[in-house]
Amino acid sequence: MLSPLLDPFNEFGSLPGWILAAVLPAAGGVLLGLVAVVGCGVLALLRSHTAVAVCMAQIVDCLLLTALGLLLFALLVVAFLATLNWGASRSGSGLDELPGSPPREAYFQDLLFQLERVENDVLALSDWASVAHNYAELTEACKARKIAVIHCVEGGFQLGASEQSIEEHVALLAERGVAYVTLAHLLFRRIATNAAGIPFLSDGMYHILAHQPSEGLTKLGQAAVRAMFCNGILIDVTHMSERAITETLDLLEQLEREYAVTTPVPVLATHIACRFGTYEYNLSAATITDIGKRNGLMGVIFCDHWMHDGPSNQDPRGERDTFEMVKKNIDWIASIISTIKRPTESPHKCTAIGSDLDGFIKPMLRGLEDMAGMSYLETRLRKEYPAAAHLILSENALRVLKSAWRRPNCEGKTQTSPSAAGS
Repeated sequence: MLSPLLDPFNEFGSLPGWILAAVLPAAGGVLLGLVAVVGCGVLALLRSHTAVAVCMAQIVDCLLLTALGLLLFALLVVAFLATLNWGASRSGSGLDELPGSPPREAYFQDLLFQLERVENDVLALSDWASVAHNYAELTEACKARKIAVIHCVEGGFQLGASEQSIEEHVALLAERGVAYVTLAHLLFRRIATNAAGIPFLSDGMYHILAHQPSEGLTKLGQAAVRAMFCNGILIDVTHMSERAITETLDLLEQLEREYAVTTPVPVLATHIACRFGTYEYNLSAATITDIGKRNGLMGVIFCDHWMHDGPSNQDPRGERDTFEMVKKNIDWIASIISTIKRPTESPHKCTAIGSDLDGFIKPMLRGLEDMAGMSYLETRLRKEYPAAAHLILSENALRVLKSAWRRPNCEGKTQTSPSAAGS
């Protein structure tokens, strides 16, 4: 309801409306209270010059200073978030909409514009890079020793504002070569409820400021999952709430029965850490197991905050070996996958690198702040995992892309009724 009123701020791209809507009313309340207290104090002073009046005046002074201090703090918070959001909006990740704001059809046109920009930018570097729109083009780029750029989308709210438009838009994205879509992101936008994913807010404070419904996938989210399943676009569950992940996997199982798909469709969690503590953004053992059963892929993130989840991972002085943090997550995933894999399979078959090096997440793990640190990481991986480093570095990702990218699951198949599929 407040979103249209905040559009001027949103268009400016500097003040996150959802914070603004919480802070400014609170500041207004403080000011009203301040005026009431000052008014009472003035009346008392006018009526009497007794010691009581003097004492009351002193109390008013203290309250005034306290209120002004709180107001100043609130304004500093808004200024900090404004600066943060200004930087985020420049990278296309602005927190400039209220939680629960509906998707807008115009977002999809913005998305197509960004895809075109990527294509044009890479075309200018064609001697050593190319955009891969399918697995065959990816293979050609690798053979030519070129960097292969693959389109992906973060934020399902960009897919459309209705079930019909989502179906049409996802089909178009598949034709454009989009490999996967991360359905949830930083704020709930009526697609899928998300885990708290803003490092400077605790999980509890996040859910107070950005309240979400109890459901996991909305009707629009279900439409997105169906369209991606049918068109061969992989689903990324990063940023999703536990319930949204469960409902996504349940819906995939239902679709596989309806369309007689015998091999489970792989699911991605492209930039995650393991839940050693309480951060809901990080993957639980149950989710790791579910992704492993689908021969999916989990990319280990380099974000310092998520990697230090749990008391045993705290490193206040920054003295811990960066690679040891990465290794701990790799080993934890492998320990879970080893309980469900076939005897001939590697326990590292579902692990990849999910750096999230997008310029927005800071601080990163020391030494892995940019691509210059990748050679160091590769060296350590090959030394620590001589039999599995090639899987973690590239082959797991190639396997998943080859098996599911642009491989439609509904084409030419007769849909079985849900009742028959479940019998």
